[in-house]
Amino acid sequence: MKMYKINVSNISRLRTYTDGDGVSTLIGSMGCPLRCAYCFNPFSWDGSLEPKTYAVDELYEEVKRDNIYFLSTGGGLVFGGGEPLLYHEFIKEFIKKYKSTGWKFTLETSLSVKKDILRDIIDYIDFFIVDTKDMNKNRYELYTKGDYELFLSNLKFLIDKVGSDGIRVRVPKIPKLNTVDDVKTNYRTLKDMGFSNIDVFNYVEIAKHRKISRVALENKKDFDERLYENKIKFVEDYILSEIMLKVPPILDFHIKKFPNSFNKKFEFLFEYDSIFNDDLFFLKEVVISKLQECYDYLDLKYGFFVIFYPVGYLENRLDDSCFDLSIMNNLVKSFEGLDEIDKEKHALELWEENKWEYIEFKYFCHDLNHLKNFYVNFKDHGYKLDSKYILSNAYDVCPSDFVVHINLRKTGKTYNIVEEDYSTHLLVQKFDKDMNLISQSIFEKGI
Repeated sequence: MKMYKINVSNISRLRTYTDGDGVSTLIGSMGCPLRCAYCFNPFSWDGSLEPKTYAVDELYEEVKRDNIYFLSTGGGLVFGGGEPLLYHEFIKEFIKKYKSTGWKFTLETSLSVKKDILRDIIDYIDFFIVDTKDMNKNRYELYTKGDYELFLSNLKFLIDKVGSDGIRVRVPKIPKLNTVDDVKTNYRTLKDMGFSNIDVFNYVEIAKHRKISRVALENKKDFDERLYENKIKFVEDYILSEIMLKVPPILDFHIKKFPNSFNKKFEFLFEYDSIFNDDLFFLKEVVISKLQECYDYLDLKYGFFVIFYPVGYLENRLDDSCFDLSIMNNLVKSFEGLDEIDKEKHALELWEENKWEYIEFKYFCHDLNHLKNFYVNFKDHGYKLDSKYILSNAYDVCPSDFVVHINLRKTGKTYNIVEEDYSTHLLVQKFDKDMNLISQSIFEKGI
């Protein structure tokens, strides 16, 4: 006769109405096919806990002490995990042997097993609790590293065989992964499938409340990295659907990534039809508001810089998708050998050629009395650019002298606004008391 055993991480007694009716005892099994980023029991799979192994009769001897509570409240045993269906033969044998106790047998599962396993045990379970994670395939697989189609197929099989009264489905709001609207969509999807007992709740990032293993931390870190890339792909799709298709003057776009040490993570570069030159301020407001809406939906911090170019400007620049610090080692020293007058003349020529790099400034610096609207006042740090427009520490404003200092990087004949630590040039703009532009000069640092 085959000896069935189960590896157990913990046994939790006297649970009151948390796993269905009455008082229950939870059997936490070891092992899980999923790798959820915020797994509440990572010790069931990360190798940090030495399990205790039980045979069928040994487990019965352990849990029978609460028999009176089970019978008087309609409770019983809950097989949880980890994933208890990894021990489906043990559970089936246990229930067959001790069904006569009158206990209620509940299974808490992710359904991430072969359908034959579910089919083998389904008639022995009184009640199922299913944690759905998310009903969107991309989000589900991103969060769990599991197979969504397998889960969905088992979920449909389960409700067909058991009916909605025998199942509780749990719909979590998962930090960073899904939004309130996503959860509402998940809820409606399950309703449409026929489920009536639906529990909506908030996931907790367990790492914030207790120490977890290095393996579990690495799993969460991997999720964070993949989630970020997934969200940026979402941003790209959002730009296509909500900006490119709905804002006709915008003809093309490109995204440039920056190192983590920068305040700004991305530059969103947009080409526009030059016949709309007089409407650039309005276009900028529309595009920025839509990007902020997208970032808010994804729960991302604003860390982007929006630049507008006339059509055709990006044609030969699409290979420059990342900010490369090594470029600074090969700067063209076009200011060397020039006297101060020629230096300023040359700088302004370059500025005129590349003014589209600074379309924000182009508008405000040439439109009287509007420059102040571009800045917000920080108590002890003078004026800084409003983060609604640009998140960068590349700017400094001296309000008493009406001077704007802009840190630049020069590559060939192109200037780029960069973080202060990596700048090679400085653009100085002077204004009168009415904030009208008086002069501007570019200086190479160290010369």
